[in-house]
Amino acid sequence: MRRISFIALAFVSTLSAAPCTSFAIPGVEHPATESRMDDERMAQTNSGKQVSQTSVSTGKPQGFHQEGAIIGLDKQNGVGIINIGQDKNVIQGDMFAVVRVKDKIVDPATGEVIRVIQEFIGTVEAVSVRKSNTDVKLDKGAKYIEEGDSVRRKPSTPSGISIKNISTRRIEISWNLSYEPEVRGYKIYRSSESNTGPFELVEMVTKGDATSFEDRSSSKFPIVEGKVYHYRVSSYNLLNNDSDQSNVVTISAKDAPAPPANLKAEGDKIRSNYLEWIPIEDPDVSGYKIFRTLGKRGEFVEVDNLKGRETRNYTDYGGGKPLSPKLEDSTEYSYKVSAYNIFGTEGPKSSSVSATTASPPTVPTGFSAKGMQPRMVPLTWDVHPDPNVKGYIISRSDSPDGPFEEVAKIEGRNINNYVDKGAPPSSGWGVSSTKKGTELEDAHLYFYKVQAYNWVDSRSDYTSAVSVLTKPVSFPPEKFTATSNRPRQVPLEWRPVPDITIAWYEVFRSDTVDGEFKKIGAVKSDSSHYLDEKLPDGKNYFYKIRAVDKFGLIGEFTDPISATTKLLPAKVAGLRWEIISGEPTLLWNANPEVDIKEYIIYEKGFFGWSKVGTSKTAQFIIRGLASGSTSSFAVSAVDGDDLEGEKSESTTVRP
Repeated sequence: MRRISFIALAFVSTLSAAPCTSFAIPGVEHPATESRMDDERMAQTNSGKQVSQTSVSTGKPQGFHQEGAIIGLDKQNGVGIINIGQDKNVIQGDMFAVVRVKDKIVDPATGEVIRVIQEFIGTVEAVSVRKSNTDVKLDKGAKYIEEGDSVRRKPSTPSGISIKNISTRRIEISWNLSYEPEVRGYKIYRSSESNTGPFELVEMVTKGDATSFEDRSSSKFPIVEGKVYHYRVSSYNLLNNDSDQSNVVTISAKDAPAPPANLKAEGDKIRSNYLEWIPIEDPDVSGYKIFRTLGKRGEFVEVDNLKGRETRNYTDYGGGKPLSPKLEDSTEYSYKVSAYNIFGTEGPKSSSVSATTASPPTVPTGFSAKGMQPRMVPLTWDVHPDPNVKGYIISRSDSPDGPFEEVAKIEGRNINNYVDKGAPPSSGWGVSSTKKGTELEDAHLYFYKVQAYNWVDSRSDYTSAVSVLTKPVSFPPEKFTATSNRPRQVPLEWRPVPDITIAWYEVFRSDTVDGEFKKIGAVKSDSSHYLDEKLPDGKNYFYKIRAVDKFGLIGEFTDPISATTKLLPAKVAGLRWEIISGEPTLLWNANPEVDIKEYIIYEKGFFGWSKVGTSKTAQFIIRGLASGSTSSFAVSAVDGDDLEGEKSESTTVRP
């Protein structure tokens, strides 16, 4: 994209009552406001001619450029004579702009002329060229031309050329405003080789009041950071004639950005290093690149690309993430930073800075174990002083020489104890078992070590091993029995363990013999029975019990035994009806259960089944059913434990 700045021209008009028609230059397209003026508007605007002002900075008229003047006119025949000819390289067909000094602006303090006001009158065309003068044909619409008016083929060379970098790959060329009214634009030339060329036309500015042009890098005319470019400017008029080119102005395009200042590196962080710098204020900076090497002498490799000029810091996680950095522990790294601009052009790298990552945690202190505990080993140690420590790892072995296997990973630096119970581990916040499928053995000698780890799992060395002996456990209770066919309950009984240290018995239940047994209750050691209640009908369960002594030592489980709760009475079968002794009577087959207490008779109504009576026998007289009406009935059986069976199939009675 190319940007052009404009300054509005000042036009001065004087009144004239003489009407005129619009005029045009053959082969030249004019702006409508200058070449399409109708007679009425022309009569209102000083003969319809444009007026411009020429700026002077010395108090003398400047910018009033002429090649000759009108020295003779025959308006009736539309011809005239100008006072230049072959000696000024005039040839037949040359077109001239006709201008007139309209007025002068004088400095009231000094009396000096500071601006000459020019008026564009029309154009003439050379038809017969002699040595020192030329016959011309007046252009159509140029009836206001007078003897003494100045003529010129081309405009003045642009003056006051200056140049500057606007931003990256953007260069602005400026010049003084032209007050020649026939000027229609400017041509910008550029050379990337030398101030003598070759020059290429990079832009044609189509506004006569333009005073600057912004050269932006493009695929056809690229601008490269730091490269030297040379520019010239010419103007052109409404005859499409160019002025001479201006003097050359030279500039070095804005260079790639310098590296950020005051780069610092901060180490002693877990598998990461922190960098900070002062952001570059140049608005063309788009971001920064981070380079790293191991130590101080290796090759620097790009590790990250940071978007945003205002970025001022960076944490190097070694390709990882904040919670999982990947630099090596206790390792020195060196860094450099470069900046790049909005086009991705990278500047030089900064000087290097170095930082060393943090070391792993130190070995925990105060590690000890408590022995003679039932299938467990309580372990304690001192809280680690390093705030980066996340927790501890417990390892166990059957031998002081190993191998040691991890049995627990504890999360929380302030947790300084653990009870090893094998699998599952002891409950507690932040504790997880890493070795499954084993429990501690009774009366067994174990060896333990502990190590600390931080939040990236960087681990300390192990402590020295400590040894501990577990306590023996009690035997399982004997004569363990369960009674079946009880309504919604299972009574359990056993022979007490002959051990005065037994504190209670724990009862476990499962739906299958191989399934998970869950604790459902416990009784004190002076009791040898347990009633499992509120169970579903006809459900089979498996049970185990174990003894626990006053030290918390958990004894061995009994073998599982099973029991089934009582089934509901069977569904009543054979329901039918007959007229007996003149009354409709329901009949059915008696249930096979020996403890059937009664039968319940149901009638189906609008809102479903409702109880209408009971019977101790397998029949029931229906009363109150009108002749010719119908109703549906069903029957269920109830046993001596008040368990009600499923309703029979319904039958419809039609007396």
